Amino acid sequence: MFHCGLLQQLCTILMATGVPADILTETINTVSEVIRGCQMNQDYFASVNAPSNPPREKLKQLIEKRIGRENFIEKLGFISKHELYSRAAQKPQPSFSSPDHMMFDHEFTKLVKELEGEMLSLLL
Repeated sequence: MFHCGLLQQLCTILMATGVPADILTETINTVSEVIRGCQMNQDYFASVNAPSNPPREKLKQLIEKRIGRENFIEKLGFISKHELYSRAAQKPQPSFSSPDHMMFDHEFTKLVKELEGEMLSLLL
């Protein structure tokens, strides 16, 4: 897929503004299929940079149409109240009996804490 340019075109669609939600959803699903199990495609996808200033109004519309404002705010609140989130936030090197028990890592908890207010202010 990399050699024919399909992945590059799909990434262009992902980074474009004004793409309808149904097309964006199909593009995301297709990208996941294209990069699954192919290291070359995974490496390319990892090198793609998102715009540094995403269009806030478009993000707001996407959340409102696909998830719902109240549902998004409720689910966002559940993250920081989860037991595994609390454990990961307290210990940079948490210990788990198996990898399946690790739901959050310390860096993720820092990122959520840093961006939670910004995400909420976007919707309110």
